[in-house]
Amino acid sequence: MVAGQVSAFLNEIEGDLRDLSLLPPRSEQTYLDFCWGGHQRDLWFRRGTNDAPVEVREKMLLYNELAFIGADGVEQLRIVDGGRPSISFRSGSCSNNL
Repeated sequence: MVAGQVSAFLNEIEGDLRDLSLLPPRSEQTYLDFCWGGHQRDLWFRRGTNDAPVEVREKMLLYNELAFIGADGVEQLRIVDGGRPSISFRSGSCSNNL
């Protein structure tokens, strides 16, 4: 059962990657729409104590960060935590950024 759920989840992620590859580069609103448009999941966890556990469900973004990286290896667009696009970009050619 768990293996089937993991397999289905990974297939969904592959589909998301195909969708991301079709998004127009450097389109901030399109990337924000992708973050919030159905790419959230319910996260279940326990709070409280062992004697008095509390089950909590929260809707969380599936992707904490999305980035478009140009052919030169430098980020052109980065969305963090589903918020406004970042104004600081990283270069993939610098090992400190990896």
